Amino acid sequence: MVHLTKGSDLEKANIKAMRDFFMTLKSLNEYFQLTLITGVSKFSLSDLFSGANHLDDITISKDADAMFGYTQEEILTIFSKNLQYFAKKWSIKENKKVTKSEVMSGISTYYNGYKFHQDGVSVYNPWSTLKFLNSSELENYWYESGSPTILINQMLADPDRFQLDALPIDAYRNQLMYTGSRNEISLKALMFQAGYLIIDSYEPSTGVYKLKFPNQEIAKAFHQTIQDSLERRVKDYFLSIQEQITSALHVVVKI
Repeated sequence: MVHLTKGSDLEKANIKAMRDFFMTLKSLNEYFQLTLITGVSKFSLSDLFSGANHLDDITISKDADAMFGYTQEEILTIFSKNLQYFAKKWSIKENKKVTKSEVMSGISTYYNGYKFHQDGVSVYNPWSTLKFLNSSELENYWYESGSPTILINQMLADPDRFQLDALPIDAYRNQLMYTGSRNEISLKALMFQAGYLIIDSYEPSTGVYKLKFPNQEIAKAFHQTIQDSLERRVKDYFLSIQEQITSALHVVVKI
């Protein structure tokens, strides 16, 4: 869906298929205890008409704050033996005593920090946490779970539209929950929906959310993505110029 041209026949056909699907689910509602739909960039429920008007958006919800990640307590309880093993392994590797608390601190710096409500608990990225528990290496596993194609394409297509001030940055709920044209979405809204920015704090008197990177893994991933994309763009530009020059020289030689 995110790769289709807004308003195109193909997008309309896909929206119809989604609308029919949700309407079918709605008609069978009595047989379901729970239906959970996840994704990256939000689509307007109005696009689906009555097909999805029974859904409850929990993007920013206290009821779902710890639903999609590990809490600190869960990691300390469930993976206690793993943490102890890593502490011994790191102690041998670094030739000094490393405690379980120090291992936990490293995991927290890299993979903790996701908040889905201003008053919610902070949770760890389950994918990256499990990858770490399998390898014992504090690495950037973010991109192994998927590619941020929509974010990069939007930025490269119209870089002037994306202005990211020094973090934390301010945003309002209607901006974060934006469901309109993908050609008009702000960078902070797209990054929030894609998981690059999370809620740091909230000021009720003004309705302003403060957004920041959740952890070191994401901060590094974002900057590396921008750097790699720009390098590829520059390389592609010079390759195209090189081809033009080569073609021009061939013409000159023939003359």
